[in-house]
Amino acid sequence: MVSVDDFSKMVSAVYACAVDPGQAAESITTIYQTLGARGGALLVAQGAVRNQIAAVLPADAAETYRHHYWRVDHVLDDVEAGPVGVVRTGSELMTPDHRSEFLNEWNRPNDLEDGMFVRLTSGRATTTFLVTAPRRTEPFGSAERLKAMNALTGHLQQALRTYDKFAESGRVNNGLVAMVDGMRHGTALVGPAGFLRCLNSSAELILQTADGLSLHAQCITATVGSAQAQLGKAIHTAIVGDRDGIRCGRSMLCARPSGRRPYVVHIVPSQPDDAGALMIIVDPEHQTMAAPALLAQLFSLTRAESQIASGIARGAPPKQLAEEMSVSLVTVRTHLQHVFDKTDTHRQADLARLLTNLLP
Repeated sequence: MVSVDDFSKMVSAVYACAVDPGQAAESITTIYQTLGARGGALLVAQGAVRNQIAAVLPADAAETYRHHYWRVDHVLDDVEAGPVGVVRTGSELMTPDHRSEFLNEWNRPNDLEDGMFVRLTSGRATTTFLVTAPRRTEPFGSAERLKAMNALTGHLQQALRTYDKFAESGRVNNGLVAMVDGMRHGTALVGPAGFLRCLNSSAELILQTADGLSLHAQCITATVGSAQAQLGKAIHTAIVGDRDGIRCGRSMLCARPSGRRPYVVHIVPSQPDDAGALMIIVDPEHQTMAAPALLAQLFSLTRAESQIASGIARGAPPKQLAEEMSVSLVTVRTHLQHVFDKTDTHRQADLARLLTNLLP
C-alpha cells in the first residue's frame, strides 16, 4: 500500500529533480522503489530518435537500450502515440509475442516484462515516464498502483513545466527564479527562515488571503502554530540540511483557519551553491480550468464543442449540458464524440484529466 508519507516522498523527489536535474536518477529510484518496481526511466522522443533523459535499470539494460533496442521499442511507440496523461499498463502493452525482438531479446532477459507507462507531453518532443517490473502471476498495474501513478502524473507534468520555466529564465544553474508567474500552483523561492525572494501571482494571492499562510516581515509563515513549526523545519532542512548536513525536500499539510481543505506544501532545495529553497503550494480547493477559447485554439473545436468540453472538465454530465445549452441530448453526444476525436481521448474521464492539465 502506498501511504501518504510514501506518496509525499515521491512528490518531493519529482520537484527536487525539477530544481536540480542532477537528482533525476535519485528521484526515479525513489518512485520505482516506492511502487515496488525494478527500474524506471524518463525518455524523450523527437522525430525518429528516442533518448533517455535519465534511467535506472538493472545491469547493462540501460546501455543496450540506448545503443540499439530503442529502435525496436514498440511498447513506447504505442505510449507516445496515445493520449497525454493516461497511465498504461504492461498487461495492456506487453502481450507476449514470439516475433517481437524487443520483448524477447531485451525485456525477457532483463526480467522487465511488466510496468506502468505515461505520456507526459505532446508536441514535437514527446516525454514519457515509466516504471518497469518483472512479470508475475498478478499484474503489476494493480488498482492501488494505478491510483498512485495517476495522482503522480500531474506532478510529473508540473515538474517538467517548472524546469522549462527555470531554463527559459536562464537561471537554472544558480537557482534564482525570474519567471514563475505562468505556473498553476503557488510557487515561491525562499531563503533562510522563509525570507521571500520571488513568487508568482498564485502564491501572492494565497499569502494575501492569509488563510493558513501569510507574509510577515517579508517571510512566509503559517498562521497555525503547529504548521509553522513544520514549515520552519522543512525550510531549514531544505536550505541548511538535516542533522547530517544533508539538504533534502519535505512535504506537509498546512491547516487553514477557514476550515477549507489544508494546503499541500512541497519544499525542495535549490542548487547546492545557493542557500535557497523552492516552495510549491497546492490548493486542493482551487482547480483551474482552461477557458473555452483556449480549447478551441488548441484542438480546433467549434464554439459548441468547446462549451461541452469545458462542461465535462468541471464534472457536468451530458444531460445537464443539454439543459444548459437548450439542445437535445443527442446533439450533446454528437458534439462530445467530435471532441473525443479531436483531442485523441475516448472517455469522459480521460478528457477531463487532459483538460485540467493544460495550464502550467
